Order: sequence, then structure tokens, then C-alpha cells
Amino acid sequence: MENIETIKEYEFLEFYNSRTFNANCFNNDGSLNKNYNSFKSTGIIASIFEDHWDNTYLENKSLIDKYRPNATIEIQKIIDCANKNLGCSLYVCPKCKDIVFIGHTCKSRFCSSCGYKYKNDRVENILQTTFNCNHRQIVFTIPEQLRKYFFFPFEDRINILFKAVRDTIYSILNASFKKNKQGILKKYISKIKYSPGFFAFLHTFGRDLKWNPHIHILIAEIKLGNNNTCKPWKFFDYDALSFRFQKILLTLLSKELGNSFNKLKSFFLKIILKVSTFMLNLKSLKI
Repeated sequence: MENIETIKEYEFLEFYNSRTFNANCFNNDGSLNKNYNSFKSTGIIASIFEDHWDNTYLENKSLIDKYRPNATIEIQKIIDCANKNLGCSLYVCPKCKDIVFIGHTCKSRFCSSCGYKYKNDRVENILQTTFNCNHRQIVFTIPEQLRKYFFFPFEDRINILFKAVRDTIYSILNASFKKNKQGILKKYISKIKYSPGFFAFLHTFGRDLKWNPHIHILIAEIKLGNNNTCKPWKFFDYDALSFRFQKILLTLLSKELGNSFNKLKSFFLKIILKVSTFMLNLKSLKI
């Protein structure tokens, strides 16, 4: 059996106590030394939260407790990430006897450091399950006038947004609208029931960091039929997707909100029908 060299307790204490203030994990009184470098940092965002969150919370306590009751817990995770408040691991070099403390991370998706790792793991999982074909990225956005309706209750309203995107994709895939000889718009349903393959991701903020819920989807350029067929799906009608998404989302919101929403619904359906503000972004990707 291979002999493993270990550091003796008195050697550890001698080495530990000989370090400078910023080299030790703990202060002389046993409290945590926040200036200690654990070789991992959550960056400037954690510092901003640590310096300003308490005052921000006190000034907006009623709103935060009502609309985002878990905010304090998640932000405290970011503040504590890798700074020893969550515990730490100790590593000793068997040759030079150098000692390094590595603070435990918070594992929160909201954390700028841990969330990055979560994103990479999610991407790897998606790559393992996607079809081996070209994909399209489609971004479903909503106009500014509607964003407030998705803020609270958050989960219920965001589910409406996801449902509108899903219904839009299935509608485009299995139904079309054409005018007959009399100029009447008729709906035509495909005899074969097709199913798409796509992933949907929620983004709650835009580039300006303001509230702007929108959904990114990664969709395969193939469609699977209920008769065991697989056909290419190369053409995505931008106007059809945009206006169909507008109609479906407004209908779902109208059912959720009742008569109070009908005036705004009519505004979008009648006035903004010519230039849809339910914008989409289409990109072709090779996975």
C-alpha cells in the first residue's frame, strides 16, 4: 500500500499562525476573514448585493415579500458563495505543506458563478438529446404594455406564455389559413398529425436588465408524423408565427384576466395587426 504523507497537527498550527491577516481563513477572534483569498470569487455582483441589498430590501419590503418572497434567500446565497459562510474544504500540498482553503459554493442558478456552471451542464445535456439535424432559434417576445401581466402571480402567468408558444408551434405545424375563391379565410387541418422537437427557455430580462419576459426556443428542422414518417421542415413563415402567437397569447390572457383585459386585447388585434409588436427572431443553427 502506498504511503501517504500527512502534515502533523503542530506543524499545521505553526504554519497557520505564521500567516498574515489576509492569508488566514479566520481572524484571531475566530470570526471569518472576508479578505481571505479562496481562489474563487463571485465577482462584483456579489459585492454589490452585500453592500446594498439590506437597504434595498428595507425600502421595498412589502413589494419584495409579496411578489418575490424567496429573493432574500437567493441573494444571501450569492453573498455567501465561496466566502466560507457555507463552509470550506482544506487542501494541503504533500511536498511544500502549503495550505489552501476553498470556500463551498452556493449552487444557485441566480449566482453569476454557479449559474454559469449550471448553464454549461444544461447545454451539454441538450446536445446529448437533440436530433442530428439543423435547428432554428426562435425568440418570442411581447410588447411592453403586456409585460406587467406576467410579473405576478409569476408561475401561473409564465405558464401562459409557455402554453402560447407551444400552441403556436403546433398550430403552424398542423394547420394553415387560406382564402377561398369567395375571399373567405378558411382553416385547413393536416391529415397527418405532426409533432415538433424543440426546447424552450425563459428569459425574464432584456439587455437593459429591465423586466422583459420572453422565450427562446431551439427547434429541429424536421417534423415527426403520427404515421411514423419524418419530413424536413425548412420553411418557417415569420408573419404566420408572429400573428398566430399574438392571437393565441391574447386569447389565453383574456381567459385568465376576464373582461378587464378585453379593451387592451381589442387594441392589439385591431390597431397593431398590421405591424405586430409580438416580435420573433429566427436563426438557423447547426447542432
